Amino acid sequence: MTGSSWAIAAMFLTCLALTIVVELVVALAVFHVRDARHIAVVVLAQIVTNPPLVLATIVAGVAFDSELAFATMLVVLETAAVVAEGGIYRYAGLSDRPYILSFACNAASFAIGFATSLVSCVLSSF
Repeated sequence: MTGSSWAIAAMFLTCLALTIVVELVVALAVFHVRDARHIAVVVLAQIVTNPPLVLATIVAGVAFDSELAFATMLVVLETAAVVAEGGIYRYAGLSDRPYILSFACNAASFAIGFATSLVSCVLSSF
């Protein structure tokens, strides 16, 4: 792998790890997910949905010149993640409110990711 390939892989792994941590905290603290199998479902749902979401976000950032178009695509992508993860949680019997769980986890993850990106942009400008 070249240096840029390692950088891309590291970025994907960082996004995935941060997402797993944030969404597990929400699932554990807010929705009281305690069963080891259910915790594994939360982690696996992130492994399935996060890398394609990150890739699609990067592609959208390159493909759309308009900030409005990019923001719209982000809403579509995040909605797709909420629906996909909610479906996984529902199928696994993880919660009696699987889509609310998914929405809360994704909202927290998006907020932390967005804040991290902003801080990174600000720090890189110095």
